[in-house]
Amino acid sequence: AAQPQAKAAGAVGCEAQGQGDGASLPPVVLSFKFAADFPLSPPFVRIIRPRLKGNFVFPNGALCMELLTTDGWSPANSVESVIHQIRAMLIQGSAAVDSTATTRLGDTNEWQARREFQQICDTHKRSGWSDMKAWRS
Repeated sequence: AAQPQAKAAGAVGCEAQGQGDGASLPPVVLSFKFAADFPLSPPFVRIIRPRLKGNFVFPNGALCMELLTTDGWSPANSVESVIHQIRAMLIQGSAAVDSTATTRLGDTNEWQARREFQQICDTHKRSGWSDMKAWRS
């Protein structure tokens, strides 16, 4: 596996009005790690803070997005387009701040997020990306 060569973090605000309970998310800080062969391979992206709950977001900041896998990635994707897709996913998944976990645990951990992401990928390799039954068992 290629070692990350660069890292970037940024915040994206997600106005989620009309979604879920109508609340909006505060700025969400993301971490992007780029392999040496980027843009041929996807960046590793995780949420640093705040800790979120909802569909497509895992407790340690991993994101359930086919776009971020080697099978779903295209070198034509830009970082900006990835950020827009993450924003849309958070809104669609009714993401909300997990205040208890944010206060108790602080920022997410990259190693734990990578483990979660690998579990996500393994599950979807078995059941595909459109079959949500894999998560209900």
